[in-house]
Amino acid sequence: MKRAIIVSSLALFLIPIGIAVWRAVGAIDSRSRNRCDSVAYIPDGIFNQQIDSPATLREYYSAMQEAPFSCLDSSTEAYRFLIIPSSDSPASIRVWREGNRSFIAIKQLTQTGIPKYGGKDLKVNETRPLADDQWNHLKELFNTASFWTLRPEDDAPVGLDGALLLLEGHQRNNYRVIARWSDNDKALMDVTGYFFDLARLQWKR
Repeated sequence: MKRAIIVSSLALFLIPIGIAVWRAVGAIDSRSRNRCDSVAYIPDGIFNQQIDSPATLREYYSAMQEAPFSCLDSSTEAYRFLIIPSSDSPASIRVWREGNRSFIAIKQLTQTGIPKYGGKDLKVNETRPLADDQWNHLKELFNTASFWTLRPEDDAPVGLDGALLLLEGHQRNNYRVIARWSDNDKALMDVTGYFFDLARLQWKR
């Protein structure tokens, strides 16, 4: 009987502490999310042409529930491919590595154009592990394409028919983004094509 009273007393003492800790962790996580909410997805001054306005890109990324790469931990290596086609629904494919494990997140909106209903516009929202050989092959393709030394944009004009292609990389404290309109560079096409292969998206290429 005495033991039961002690256990009950401990439970009554520990439960409030647990609730307080849970609330504190939640508050920290909330503050972290709020800090990321105010961060630009693409830093100012990278693109010279009017590839797409930062506000518009933010609408796509927000609807896909994607965070800015600047919010990533410095130990996280990540790559993201955003495609905004003129005749199909936009999609984001992100791969990243934490420790010795790799993952892929696939997001696709329901229709063409700027999303109107945020996360409700998502028709694909999938995350799954990525095999080591897939991760290694993707990195090889990025290296072959000289991604980290490419110009942020080329001189090709933006057209009415085609697709805006955005590639981002985050490696330690390094960040790079390039934008192309329906790119014809074979090495970059190999990169974006492999993103599609990994994601297994049904999309008109």
